[in-house]
Amino acid sequence: MESFEMATADHLAQASSNCLEVLRQWLLDNPKVPRAALIEDVIGTLSVGLWDCADSFPEEMLASPEIGGRFWSGRVLRIPSDDESPAANDTGSLGEELMKYAQPVQGTNGRLWIAHRFRSRGHWFSRPQSPPWTVNDGPGIIVFYSYKGGTGRSTTLASMAIQLAQIGNRLTLIDADLDAPGIASSFLPDGSGAVEIGVVDYLLDSMTAKNLNPTPYSWVCRRKELTGDGEIVVIPAGKLDAHYPARLARLSFDPEPGSSQEAFIGLLQQVRSVFTPDWILVDARTGFTDMAAMTLAGLGHLHVLCGTGSKQTWQGLNIVVDHLGRQRLQLRMPQADCLLVHTMVPREEVGNALHEAFVESAWDCFSENYYADDADALEMGLFDLAWTIGDAEQNSSAPHQPFLVRYDSGLAAYSDLALVADRLTHEPGLVKLMERIQDWLIEQRVPTSGDAP
Repeated sequence: MESFEMATADHLAQASSNCLEVLRQWLLDNPKVPRAALIEDVIGTLSVGLWDCADSFPEEMLASPEIGGRFWSGRVLRIPSDDESPAANDTGSLGEELMKYAQPVQGTNGRLWIAHRFRSRGHWFSRPQSPPWTVNDGPGIIVFYSYKGGTGRSTTLASMAIQLAQIGNRLTLIDADLDAPGIASSFLPDGSGAVEIGVVDYLLDSMTAKNLNPTPYSWVCRRKELTGDGEIVVIPAGKLDAHYPARLARLSFDPEPGSSQEAFIGLLQQVRSVFTPDWILVDARTGFTDMAAMTLAGLGHLHVLCGTGSKQTWQGLNIVVDHLGRQRLQLRMPQADCLLVHTMVPREEVGNALHEAFVESAWDCFSENYYADDADALEMGLFDLAWTIGDAEQNSSAPHQPFLVRYDSGLAAYSDLALVADRLTHEPGLVKLMERIQDWLIEQRVPTSGDAP
């Protein structure tokens, strides 16, 4: 094997990177081995899985202080491609269990993988899902996400809800920011009717009953100054009392059978059936939380990503965009649809300069983590399904093209959303975003045989 220099493995992250490089080189020297995986265990050690391999493997290299050091477990698992050996938990073959949450390493043509074993946040590593229905068969599900709080995500969602309702749409708004809920309080009913249970209670109640009617967990907002001729059915997170943290702590959002994920999908399905909305808007949790991961795992048809131009914003969005884009491409799946919003931009000339820098950062982020190389997309059979570099360079509506939303001090504090509804529905960037969402839906819907040509 070719020799190369590496940093000493003083930390798990460095040891993992070193071992991946050893595996990459070893696979080049052993082209008959179809697949190898580096396994990062929950106890902070590293192992290797090899498929269809009877050849010798340089375990001593991984054990050296310069490569794996104290993090190398000494375990090399040899797995036949038709593996039927039981896994430790008897839920499937060992190979299946290893690959369940594995991610392909870029540039290895699917031969090298890294398999994460974890205690929480499993949706960041699980296979991407598909929405529970297509936009031809039900309402569009839009997930609103920001990596950091205080970046205008809820304001953006509120504007979209008001604009869509005022042109006659029926909406369901779900507050899925369970760790810091609040959007529901902006859309209280006119008079009585607010409930003291919500998403958390629905998920808990679903442990003992299936297909629950969501009506008792919701209220309807038909305030003319907000909704016009439309309506917004609101499902809050729940009652924020002394018992709320305990109720929230009983939920598990890991991608396993019987988890709260299944109940949340059930909630979406019941919302579709009972409320028959035109749109479902989901206010997602920030950061890399379990709930954020679940709502970004493919449940939505469209993802609206909000952020400022700060370094922290881009550190988070790079990972999220990779999650929605490159990781899906490596599994030969098209990217998840998303739109980017540059929020809280000053109105002075300095704001224009900040937006220019944001546009450049957005291109760097999406070209690296989201768009497919044209040749790669053709080879994967995704050329007509995935966004490519060539598409993005020629299309002014490409996902990396951000919507500019200026900072408005009048939105910093208000007693009633109705008092600022006019601001929210006339801000040019938010109006353009709503128009783009409507255009996106038209583009996504496949004409049926009964549609006029």
